[in-house]
Amino acid sequence: MTTASGFRRSIGLFDAIMLVAGSMIGSGVFIVAGDMIRTGGTGSFLVWAWVLTGVLTVFGALSYASWRACSPKPAANTPTCARSTAP
Repeated sequence: MTTASGFRRSIGLFDAIMLVAGSMIGSGVFIVAGDMIRTGGTGSFLVWAWVLTGVLTVFGALSYASWRACSPKPAANTPTCARSTAP
């Protein structure tokens, strides 16, 4: 079915998966935030916890990118891990 603007009114498999994933992530963020405020007692605790985890995530992403850049050729993660940890 097509609307007057020319868009189809349908949801494909990818769209449905993204809707479910977004709902789960969004509700998880709000549930965890409530528990963190109950534990920490203040909103600033929550903000600093999110900032700290964001910084740690950026460091992790940069470390992973640096590690992958040292790989001699493009490959999957498993062979690269096996090469880097082999005796």
